[in-house]
Amino acid sequence: MGRALGEFRTWPALLSLLAMVVASVLRSLRWQVVLRPVASLNQRLIFPITMVGYMASTLLPARIGELARPIILARRSEVDTSAALATVVVERLMDSVVVVLLLALSLNVAQVPGPVKVGARLFALVVALGLLVLYLAHLKSAKVSEFLKDPPSLVPPGVAARLGEVVNSFLRGLSIFRSPLDLLGSFAITLGIWGFTALSFYLIIEAFSLNLPFVAAVSTMCITALGVAVPT
Repeated sequence: MGRALGEFRTWPALLSLLAMVVASVLRSLRWQVVLRPVASLNQRLIFPITMVGYMASTLLPARIGELARPIILARRSEVDTSAALATVVVERLMDSVVVVLLLALSLNVAQVPGPVKVGARLFALVVALGLLVLYLAHLKSAKVSEFLKDPPSLVPPGVAARLGEVVNSFLRGLSIFRSPLDLLGSFAITLGIWGFTALSFYLIIEAFSLNLPFVAAVSTMCITALGVAVPT
């Protein structure tokens, strides 16, 4: 360990930190795009909330910090908590799609254990099902709303009314599916986010003078991201 620290180089570490800052800014910009069909909000509001949210996700167990962003946003804007939560769910699925694609590409080059490949395929299936469910929920939002207006008699009227408000608000948060340009733009930003994150991983490898290729950084990043994503 002393030898590794002795060979540590500062400038790649500083560049790694810069790459993570760029990735954080891109995350804030992406949330603004995902929120655009719901409400027009500026970066002065979104960026601090984004940073607080990701800090909470890092510090709190089981990724419950993901709830911080929608709660804070609802208190500081006209966006409902359920709608904001829906945008966060959309973001997580976008992240998962890109991470799975990058992992699939890196698996063709890097040597990884068989269980990792199996886990990646299973995770890809879950992500695909998640996207399908969200898209169908958005596509059938009118029918869902109509159903909630006349729920089964076993559901108390007060509970049904409140449930209807929450569900309708959540469906409103999926409005990005109505805007192909915003959806494509969000995916493009997501690629940038993970590109800079992979660059940050690689620069840390360079800082410790490890003789590893860039694909090793991508594989490490993807496996780490999938491991962190499991609790959510």
